[in-house]
Amino acid sequence: MNIKRILSASFAAALLTVAHTGSPMAKTLKCWANHAMDYPVNIGMVEMGKIIEEKTGGKYKIKVFPSGTLGDENSIIDQIRGGIVDCGTLNSGPLSEIVQEIKFLNLPYLFKSPDHMLRVMNSPVGREIDALVTKYDMVPVAYYGSGARSFYTTNKPIKTPEDLEGLKVRVMSTAVFVDTVNALGAKATPMPFPEVYTALKTGVVDGAENNWPSYESTGHFEVAKYYSLDRHTVTPEPVVFSAKLWDSLSDEEKKIFKEAGIASQDVMYAAWDKRVEKSKEIALKGGAQVFEVDPALFQAKVKPVWDKYVTDAETKALIERLKAVK
Repeated sequence: MNIKRILSASFAAALLTVAHTGSPMAKTLKCWANHAMDYPVNIGMVEMGKIIEEKTGGKYKIKVFPSGTLGDENSIIDQIRGGIVDCGTLNSGPLSEIVQEIKFLNLPYLFKSPDHMLRVMNSPVGREIDALVTKYDMVPVAYYGSGARSFYTTNKPIKTPEDLEGLKVRVMSTAVFVDTVNALGAKATPMPFPEVYTALKTGVVDGAENNWPSYESTGHFEVAKYYSLDRHTVTPEPVVFSAKLWDSLSDEEKKIFKEAGIASQDVMYAAWDKRVEKSKEIALKGGAQVFEVDPALFQAKVKPVWDKYVTDAETKALIERLKAVK
């Protein structure tokens, strides 16, 4: 047996592996997403993956699993914390059911606008919030967003809070969201997102609340034609990695992952703006009627929600620093 020939062949095979994967130890990371593959959040995650793959020489790749195929958002948080799933983009609503310290991020009218939210999350205040999340075995590397959430209804437009009185309105299963809708006079009705279209169509609920792309992409505009832009909630959507994976990275790799996350924000928000315009066009052509409302009327009604969730001095001080971000 020619030992040299065997070793040469093994070396050649190793080189071939490197040529195809960029690394003989390439690892594909499983990343969860709640929407279809062409949704802006997923476009951002794909961009993040490209940067990570390039900067690590192919050692790490990211595979995005769209449309909640790995599980619903509540179960996926446990999977990320346990290292079963490597990463995902999470809404701060469900996330705050685990990370209680960030419940305030879901408060109505906390952020002045989606742009203000992004500036906050990219500021030193955002790094404070990173630290709160990291205590729960998840490491944020970026903050995506989903615009502002507004009400849409089946039988009449919402122009004042009084128009919400007694209406059954679907919300996410998040305490702050439930309390907000109840404070505005409606009957908050938690329900899984895939069930909302049928619930609107059959009258199980009278309305729901969400952003433009979700209103359009689900076909909700077909059965709830009145869209009232009160913009009551703007929530960040952190891109988080499992602490189990994170702890296995070198310092240089951690830097690459964080830089990739930040860089992907520009791609995600550009895709978001484009998608919003497309969604508006489709919904309006489909018969949706849009109403601008006075947000001050709604803000006055949700003070009890703030009083309930902003009780300690530390949270109050953090919110003041948040509001001060220009």
